[in-house]
Amino acid sequence: MNPASSAQASRTASWQTSSSSTAATRPNAGAGVRQQLFIDDINQAIGDDAKLKEQYPSQGLQHEELMALRRERDRLAPMCTDEAGALDLAPHLGERVTRLLTAAVHGVGLAVGDHQAQQVPSVSLHVH
Repeated sequence: MNPASSAQASRTASWQTSSSSTAATRPNAGAGVRQQLFIDDINQAIGDDAKLKEQYPSQGLQHEELMALRRERDRLAPMCTDEAGALDLAPHLGERVTRLLTAAVHGVGLAVGDHQAQQVPSVSLHVH
């Protein structure tokens, strides 16, 4: 194996190792720009969280929060299109996960649906 192919193999192995722990990191040729930017933003947040935990193990997202973030990334990414207006986050997400997802959705120029408004029944008063 020559040095150039060795370096390429090393980069490929490194990418495969890091990507196996973070689903949806590989650029998708069929994905739109918004979708890929959303995925990249969430993956960056996951990477930043891992770096934070290296320095301060008690900080960062808990395992359940990290799984919820990944699950929502994978669920919402296909909806990040030019035609989308607002995306609805899953109910019962923690505050930190909601904040990260909201920032990523806003970062690609979309809005986040208001769960509170959806859950409150509408009341109409009829005055005679």
